[in-house]
Amino acid sequence: MKDNNSSSSNLRNREINKNEKNKPSVNISHSDFGLNALRNDKKTLGNPNYFFNKGLEKERQKKYKDAIDDFTQVIEINPLDGEAFYYRGESKAWLDNYSDAILDFDKAIELNFKESQCYYNRGISKFNLGDNEGALNDYNQSIELNPNHAICFFNRGRLFDKFQGFKEAILDYDKAININPDKALYYFERAMSKSSIQDYESALLDFTKAIELEDSNDFYYNNRAICKSEMGDIPGTLDDFSKAIEINPDDVSYYNRGNCYNRLGDYEKAILDFNKSIELNPLAMYYNSRANSKYQLEDNTGVIKDCTQAIRLDSTKSSSYYLRGLAEIEVNKVDAAYDDLRTAHELGHEKALEELQRLKPVLFNLINTLYSRVKHFFRKILM
Repeated sequence: MKDNNSSSSNLRNREINKNEKNKPSVNISHSDFGLNALRNDKKTLGNPNYFFNKGLEKERQKKYKDAIDDFTQVIEINPLDGEAFYYRGESKAWLDNYSDAILDFDKAIELNFKESQCYYNRGISKFNLGDNEGALNDYNQSIELNPNHAICFFNRGRLFDKFQGFKEAILDYDKAININPDKALYYFERAMSKSSIQDYESALLDFTKAIELEDSNDFYYNNRAICKSEMGDIPGTLDDFSKAIEINPDDVSYYNRGNCYNRLGDYEKAILDFNKSIELNPLAMYYNSRANSKYQLEDNTGVIKDCTQAIRLDSTKSSSYYLRGLAEIEVNKVDAAYDDLRTAHELGHEKALEELQRLKPVLFNLINTLYSRVKHFFRKILM
């Protein structure tokens, strides 16, 4: 078995943060005042209230295209109905038609329908179109109109998070939690921000609270595991990754647990988890991590095979060439090792040059030996 402090130990990949890998887009929020927005109507086709109430019911049923048609009927009858523009914009936003939604929100505000929710949903639409400054301005306006708008504080926090304003984000998550202390996602995002500033102890408390409120979310267990890993609690890390796999046995969770087994020196179990990751999603880094475990077990043939596959999938990663070079040295493929280590060095691997320097005398001796043999062979022929 290889020494864990050997030059290959730097090949261990960090765990994948599943929140960053699969983070959902920010969503439109249904209006808080929607249920109270029904209007008196006589159920006649010429009455705009009839279409308005139909539109509200269609939106409640998530039949957004039908709702848009009904609100359009209202607007055709009364083009000064700001509330109808707002609800049509909301339905368009639910269909990810953010550009048209913003036009409707603009018109609603122009017609003095200046509800907090209108600014909030326009902000969400701008965020999803990449207009971060516009989104921030709308969130600010929404909060000014409704200081108890928890979801708006939350999404403004996520916007700060996006640009590494982690302390500002935490303040907004604090406010969202003070308003609505039963929302698991609020604690989770605050924990992520705290982890980003390396406040792991406080982050751990928030991850745990999120899990208490929603114990079937593998994202929460995966990221609490990473937090525990940063704190040096490897057994706790392993427990949380195992729980995440129990909830959702996907490639990322197996990969993360495999890395944890690697750190514990249990390479056989690490390989089993990397096997599962590869079976579910054959990524280069999964082959590379399995190769690292095999290197520790001195399975150099397996290392070469896995690194070769990793390179086929992604030829830009220096670690695959580096590790294959180390394995090739072990099986006396010195020329191949030299080529791989040189490629690793060209790709920026920090330890490849050191290994190349060690290998040069060996390669030089090999060349001299081959030269002597060839020279001896021709001498025999000429005699």
